[in-house]
Amino acid sequence: MRRSRRSRTLLLPALLAGAMAATAGAHAPAAPPAGAQASTVSDTLPTPTRQAGAVDLAHWMEQLRPQIGTRPLNRIAMPGSHDAGSWSIHDGSGLCRSGDTYDVSRVWPGLAASMAHTQSRPIVDQLDAGARYIDLRLCYQDGQWYTYHGGLLGGAFFDGPSGTGEAASLARWITGHPSEVVILGVRVTADAAELPAAREDAMRRLKALLPGRTAPYGAPGTGGRTPTSPYEAFLSAGTNTVLVDTSGAVHDPQVWPAGTASDRGSYGYPNPQWTDYLEALFRPDVAKEKLP
Repeated sequence: MRRSRRSRTLLLPALLAGAMAATAGAHAPAAPPAGAQASTVSDTLPTPTRQAGAVDLAHWMEQLRPQIGTRPLNRIAMPGSHDAGSWSIHDGSGLCRSGDTYDVSRVWPGLAASMAHTQSRPIVDQLDAGARYIDLRLCYQDGQWYTYHGGLLGGAFFDGPSGTGEAASLARWITGHPSEVVILGVRVTADAAELPAAREDAMRRLKALLPGRTAPYGAPGTGGRTPTSPYEAFLSAGTNTVLVDTSGAVHDPQVWPAGTASDRGSYGYPNPQWTDYLEALFRPDVAKEKLP
């Protein structure tokens, strides 16, 4: 199982499964961004298993509605995908200049790709396999939107030059599964001068792709929802999407603040730096000192 950088305990639960049995796999080549050579990932990995026992994982919330209908959303353990867009990262997929490991990724792209690639299938496949929390990391640069992890770009997210982007398929899945509540934890990076506007733009674009489906944040008496609102309240209003701004910088009634989401992370140990792993590859003597 892969290791995440941190573990938080806040309000809205999401179990970030960096190695979900049905969605994460070996480090097989991933699909490149639009315009690049196609990958053979679909030929090298098995089709995700959508059923566990009698539960169809693509509709597990709907099937469990009699049991979870009156339960507060923060009392439902929801599997999630850590760095959900990283499935499309490979060592030739390009660099995110504002990414937190850009310098390392520029020098060692192959090594960076092997560490950044935490999912093996597109986001809709992860949803089909049961994920309901999507850790969505977006890089805006040169007028285009991509998924990213660390310092490497994934595929186009909002429509790119070729007219394709993963956001459209994500929105179609959410619209086509009205009983499945999906939490999108959105993190945006961009050049410093563009970052505030980019954060606002990402949320605006997601809301436009999901008209009427994003749950407003606020006290139930005001028409809003909170982590303690029951699952059934989201469905009755037709709002099966929760947009969470992990930066806390976007102020919009349909965007939930960062403190409303929580995860256990993919592992339970303290937070070594990404560069500690890199250093340990070349200096085994530091591994015992810096890594658990």
